[in-house]
Amino acid sequence: MAEEGEANYRKYQSDVIVDLLQRYDFPFITMNPGASFRGLHDSLINYGGNKPELLLCQHEETAVQIA
Repeated sequence: MAEEGEANYRKYQSDVIVDLLQRYDFPFITMNPGASFRGLHDSLINYGGNKPELLLCQHEETAVQIA
């Protein structure tokens, strides 16, 4: 059962991913976002408080090399 104040909050799968990234203490993540990453981006900013920090890469090869 939801706690008081949480009744109107709906947790999304992208919020769970943010929880895992924070639990493993990633300082940042790299991505080359497309339309399918919108939910994850929203969760990183709104749910996770911009932690881990998002590094926007212009090409997916660059994102992989940084990671």
